[in-house]
Amino acid sequence: MPDIFDYTEWQVGRNLGGTQNAIQGFVNKVSSAAASAIVSALLVWGNYDAAKLDKAVADGISIAKEFPQTHTAINFAFGGLALVATILSIVVLIPYDLDKKYPQIRAELNQRNKENA
Repeated sequence: MPDIFDYTEWQVGRNLGGTQNAIQGFVNKVSSAAASAIVSALLVWGNYDAAKLDKAVADGISIAKEFPQTHTAINFAFGGLALVATILSIVVLIPYDLDKKYPQIRAELNQRNKENA
């Protein structure tokens, strides 16, 4: 985040780090809530019933064979979603080139700070 704060200051001419940090915190909370809702929806779709699954495990019954939809929902909720989120993150960050521009940005910001001091 600090390099993004510097980039914004370089572009806008004002330090908006506090505002950006607040927005990032809000988006983090919204995404956490969305992830919980998606996992819950998947478990509902998979007819998840903890009592039935606990009994099946205690009786030595294979969940994958006896509850295939539930098994698929659990696997996707706790494996597939992570994979999808990781791939999406990689795709979004492919055009990120701020690290290449950063030395120039930092030098210009340092020069501005010297001039304003």
